[in-house]
Amino acid sequence: MKKLLFLSPTFPFPADKGWHARISNLLGACAADYEVTFVGPPPENDIARRAMEQIAQDIITVTPRAENISTATRLRYSLRAFEILDAPRAHALRDYQESIAGLDLESFDLIWAERRDLFLLMQGRPKNVVLDLDDIEHRKLLKELQLRNGIVSKLKGLPRLAGVFAWEILMPRFARAVLVCADEDKAYLEKFGLRNVVTVPNGTSLHAADRSALPAEARNAVFLGNMAYPPNADAVAFFARDVIPLIRQRYPDFHLNVVGNPPTDISAYADGVKFLGFADDLVGELSKYRVMVAPVRYGGGTKLKVIDGMASGAALVTTSVGAQGLSIEHGKHALIADNAADFA
Repeated sequence: MKKLLFLSPTFPFPADKGWHARISNLLGACAADYEVTFVGPPPENDIARRAMEQIAQDIITVTPRAENISTATRLRYSLRAFEILDAPRAHALRDYQESIAGLDLESFDLIWAERRDLFLLMQGRPKNVVLDLDDIEHRKLLKELQLRNGIVSKLKGLPRLAGVFAWEILMPRFARAVLVCADEDKAYLEKFGLRNVVTVPNGTSLHAADRSALPAEARNAVFLGNMAYPPNADAVAFFARDVIPLIRQRYPDFHLNVVGNPPTDISAYADGVKFLGFADDLVGELSKYRVMVAPVRYGGGTKLKVIDGMASGAALVTTSVGAQGLSIEHGKHALIADNAADFA
């Protein structure tokens, strides 16, 4: 059987987050044809480890160390990436490099790098390295800068934007294949001359939720997302600040429930937002709502929260960004609005 080395910055079980779901789906598909060696952070618990053991024949855990990393090491990785890496990311590259030092890389038919940092470790192996970009980071960074207030704040973000743009346009040329999750992103990269881009769309295992017991007067909506992820934080802040006051003119008791990792500071959000944390049973949680909102104003690829919400049978209200890459038609599959009044 062919052998696959799968390098991941996250342990994808439990598959209760968007990124986890993508990686676990990819691993499951690869395991049908490859003997998998997984290299990544340790699992959260024994249940997560057992889930991985159903897929991977070998699990190599990478445990970050706390000691300081030298400026020379950080600079070396920074130059290779055409961008300045912060200390945690430079730490991680070194720790991964040491974790795979004992492996015979030539024995693997395919090496899979989840995200660009880990691809750095595999330079010089263009014949058998696949890079999963998922979505295109510099397009998200550009939109984030456009939404920032103040010229100084915008200018501060330009060096990182330029670095990530250069990396994502130049370095993928050295991979056997580059994966994105939307045809729109594939077409975008091909404009810059990349001919090794493949679309691997996102999916979900959720099923339709039973909403027959919901009371008619239920006046709330749900949002799915990790609030540590800037596009999600911006989406909820926009909805709380600009949309909820308009809805409450008609439905004073309306509120938004957010399922996922909560923000560290909830005082920045209006009283109309409640943070519930992670849900053990996502379908059961989504069954409590008739409406899901995805007011994301920037991001890349396809939005797993949108796919999950639609799979659950919730009525979806989203933005053009939330619908991108999914062939969603306004008024047929969902309602699409890009300003606060239309969204309300």
